[in-house]
Amino acid sequence: MKKKFILLYALFFLLVFNCMAWAIPVSITYTADNIVGGWYQNGGSPDSLSKNSNYDTWQIADTEVLDLLPGHEYQLVWQVQNVGDQSDGNPAGFLAQIDLGPELILTSSSWKISNNLNGNTTNFNDSAWGWYNATTFGTNASTDPNIWSPVAGIDAGASWIWDKDNFSSINFQELYIKATFETAPVPEPATMLLFGLGMLGIAGVSRRKLQK
Repeated sequence: MKKKFILLYALFFLLVFNCMAWAIPVSITYTADNIVGGWYQNGGSPDSLSKNSNYDTWQIADTEVLDLLPGHEYQLVWQVQNVGDQSDGNPAGFLAQIDLGPELILTSSSWKISNNLNGNTTNFNDSAWGWYNATTFGTNASTDPNIWSPVAGIDAGASWIWDKDNFSSINFQELYIKATFETAPVPEPATMLLFGLGMLGIAGVSRRKLQK
């Protein structure tokens, strides 16, 4: 009995410790027409993340994997720039997916954009950013007609997004684009204790069977 108690005690604290130290890998895949100048992570402490190899090639997406804490809200902000003159024939666009494991977050009109190029990148909640909803311009699906061909690695349901004045001579040539999401929480200690009890029970049954 004493050995079982010690085993249960050790198992419980091992599971709780693992949960506390557990980091959730979050995969972010994105591209832009034309340039992703830089992007930033804000969740607890802000980080400036370097642009990847395909930052100026919208036909090829880049992927970054971040180890994030469970049960936390995070914000990702991309700085995206269009190349060329403002005109009807020179639109811009941004396309992305955030893979949380059980949930896939795709670019849509619920994502926020800002044309404030001097905003505080250490605080994306600052009201000076003036965030507003993006406008969609077709999805990444091959059956959805738009000026962009499908980009590999990004879900077909993701939408190309930009400001509503895209495809016009007053289109913004540079925007910040923001996604807000929350990582899944770790299991509560009570849940982990029940799991430990279950494992201990299975071990006990197996031992009795062996003794027979």
